[in-house]
Amino acid sequence: MSRLPWAVVNYGWLRNRPNPVSREQHEVPLRTVHNALTGQDETVRLTEFQQLLRQGKIQETLRWGRCGAPPRRVYRLV
Repeated sequence: MSRLPWAVVNYGWLRNRPNPVSREQHEVPLRTVHNALTGQDETVRLTEFQQLLRQGKIQETLRWGRCGAPPRRVYRLV
């Protein structure tokens, strides 16, 4: 019986506590993919991008820069 008020107080504290996780952390990141059919770049959600990459519908190529710049990965939707 002595623990019941403590549990009620703590449950109320947990319930009324402000949510420390911001909305920005829940947003799904986007990836840019070049569409070969339209010739334009498109943004795709990360989950969809990973699925298309596993299915082989997206090709990854390396594009080398000039003057010793590091290579850039280009994703192409085929």
